[in-house]
Amino acid sequence: MPEGVSLVICTHNGASRLPSAIEHLNRLEVAAGIPWEAILVDNASDDGTADVALANWKRPEPLRIVREPALGILNARLCGIREARYEILSFLDDDNWVSPDWVNAASEAMRDHPEAGACGGDIEAVFEKAPPPAWFSDFSEQFAIGRQGDEAGDITDSRGFVWGAGMCIRKSAVERLLGAGFRFFLSGRKGASIASGEDSEFCFGLRLIGWRIRYEPRLRLRHFLPAARLRRDYLCRLLLGMGVAHPVLETYRRALSPRPKSSAFRVLGSHAGKAVGHARRWLALAFRKDPDGGRRLPLIRAAFSYLPAVARSFLALRKVRRQIASLRERVPSPKS
Repeated sequence: MPEGVSLVICTHNGASRLPSAIEHLNRLEVAAGIPWEAILVDNASDDGTADVALANWKRPEPLRIVREPALGILNARLCGIREARYEILSFLDDDNWVSPDWVNAASEAMRDHPEAGACGGDIEAVFEKAPPPAWFSDFSEQFAIGRQGDEAGDITDSRGFVWGAGMCIRKSAVERLLGAGFRFFLSGRKGASIASGEDSEFCFGLRLIGWRIRYEPRLRLRHFLPAARLRRDYLCRLLLGMGVAHPVLETYRRALSPRPKSSAFRVLGSHAGKAVGHARRWLALAFRKDPDGGRRLPLIRAAFSYLPAVARSFLALRKVRRQIASLRERVPSPKS
């Protein structure tokens, strides 16, 4: 696989968001000698997304448009992986504004640390309506906002994953993972659905076959948050999506821990503790004065919609454990 960086920008009906994201891509300052490309994955859009992207692209390098008809962020990223020409892939969303040295930082971080299968950096929020609600600081991590480490270095055994926005990965590592039969149990966002966890599952899969996860603060981007995402009803849906993903992700975490313990009972106990914690936070928000104009959290309806999804997640755990065991048997570490 040729050395270089492939920027993979995934978008679904992003005509209104892309001009700002592309404006920042137009400002990239790429060092001589670093091959790179930009790929826009148009994920089942019907709002002229591709035309808007091309109209705003001002760089001499071409913007390559590829179309992925199967809706969902995971489908879009897998399409980008297939289409990428270079070894380092950098996933961006249509509301991500990268720093001018993004390509340089991605290239150097992965070149200097060949053991890293994935790398992520710092994400700063840009609010359509400032200031954000008072509750936002308590939930910034859930919005993928903030630092992903204390200092540059290996975070495999501490945090253990990086967010999908701005994630840099090795194409050869992902091809090895998928070639071994790895399948995703978490799909991520699909249209209006706020599912999550596919980015963590990416990282956990890479760790299972011996790759490391790295934090690089030189990778800096800003994430535009529209006012509609800063309402408490959106936050409720976001937390529910994370709750549904938790049993699957907890199974990976326990299998990757120094003393693996991933029985369904242990995962259930961990999930119950997580659910109680979320419930306390929801209640605190539900009975707080609502200056952002959003509805009070529909706790009863949310709980009933949440339980079937969690049940389906638990039913998948046996398949997750079988996949973990199979990967460990079939795939040698990158050093072998």
